[in-house]
Order: sequence, then C-alpha cells, then structure tokens
Amino acid sequence: MNDADSFTTGYAYMHAYPSPVLGQLNLNISGVSEPFSGVVKIFNIFGEVVLSLDIEGSYSEFDLSDLLDDAYLLVIENNLKRYQSTIIIKQIK
Repeated sequence: MNDADSFTTGYAYMHAYPSPVLGQLNLNISGVSEPFSGVVKIFNIFGEVVLSLDIEGSYSEFDLSDLLDDAYLLVIENNLKRYQSTIIIKQIK
C-alpha cells in the first residue's frame, strides 16, 4: 500500500497524501517557476463532482471527512495542464 500518490508532468510534481485519505487530503505542488493557481475537483465513481475548490500556492489541505469510503478521481487543472489521480477515502470509525 502506498502512503502517497505522486505524479510528474512536464513542469510540475504533484504529491497527494496520505493514501488512503483519512479525513484530510494534503496536496503539494513543486517544480513550478511561479505560484501555482488552479482548481481541484474530486469526482465520485458516477462521474459527479463532489468537491470543487480553487487553490493558490504550492500546498493545500482539504477536509474530505464528509465523503463516504470509496475511490474517487482527483483532478487538478490550471490554464496549462490537467492532472488526475485516483484517491481512496477511508474514514476513521
């Protein structure tokens, strides 16, 4: 089991952790020459957007404690690129 999901694209390195998400998702973006600005969207397995937030800067935290245990698609977009990754949410009971 991974403790994080990381991916590299043309100019940026995205690190989303922990995996599985236990209430809070952390997103770290590095390797960009200027401050990152974009949108984070989380989709459920039916393709519905369950969360959409604007982000500014290289580090963001998201409270996902309202989401059910399941797999979700994490999409990060800005005016240049679209990044996507699967995240697993597991709530502490």
